[in-house]
Amino acid sequence: MTDYSSYEAVQELGDKPRGIRDKTATVLGLGALGSAAAELLVRAGINLRIIDKDRVYEQDLPLLSLYASEHVSKFKAKEAKKLLEAINPDVKIKAFHEELMKNNAYLIESDVIIDCSNSMSTALLANEARKKTPLVYARAAGVEGYVLTANDISIKDIQGFLEKHTPTSGERGVLNTTVKWTAALAVNKALKLLTGQRHEKNLLIINGWKFTVEKVPVRKDKR
Repeated sequence: MTDYSSYEAVQELGDKPRGIRDKTATVLGLGALGSAAAELLVRAGINLRIIDKDRVYEQDLPLLSLYASEHVSKFKAKEAKKLLEAINPDVKIKAFHEELMKNNAYLIESDVIIDCSNSMSTALLANEARKKTPLVYARAAGVEGYVLTANDISIKDIQGFLEKHTPTSGERGVLNTTVKWTAALAVNKALKLLTGQRHEKNLLIINGWKFTVEKVPVRKDKR
C-alpha cells in the first residue's frame, strides 16, 4: 500500500483528505502537460480516466517526463496506463486510445476533468458533455502557463476570450519547466475542486521566466 501520510498532513486539503482517493479524474490529452498532470494525480492516489489517440514521438521526448525512448511510436494512452500503474498500483486507471467525439464523450464521466488537449474543439466537446462536472482548462506555451476552472461558466461562452489569452505551444514552442509547473497548478485546482473548496475564477497566467502571476478576469464573448 502507498503511504499517503504526507498528503494527509496538509491542512489545506481539509478534514477528510483520504476522501480524494475515492475520486476519479479525467485527463484529456497525454502529451507533455497531460502526462505530467496524470502522474501527479496518481501519486496523490486519485483514480484516472485517460484519453488520447496519439503516439509518442521522438521529437517530443525533451518535454515528456513520463515516457522514454523505448515508448517512441507506441500509443500514449496504453503506455501511460502501464507506467502509471507501476508508479501506484493502488489506483484504478482506465485508458482510452480514442479521439474524443460526440459519440464517445461519455468517456469523460468522472469527478473532475483536466483538459490538456491543446485543442479548442476538444475543450468544447468536453464542456458540452461534462454536465455539472468541473473542468480545469490548462495550456502551456513558451514560458507561460494558463489555467482556468470552468465550473460556473461554459467554455462555449468564453471561446474567443480563451483563444485571445491562451496561445498554443505550436505557436510559441514550450519549455519543459513551463509544462511541469502548469501541470502542478492544474492538479492543485483539481484537488481544491475534489475537496469541495472555493476556487480561483480568474484565468491564471504564470510566467516562469519573469516569475509573475497575472489574474485575468474572465469575460463572456460578445454575441
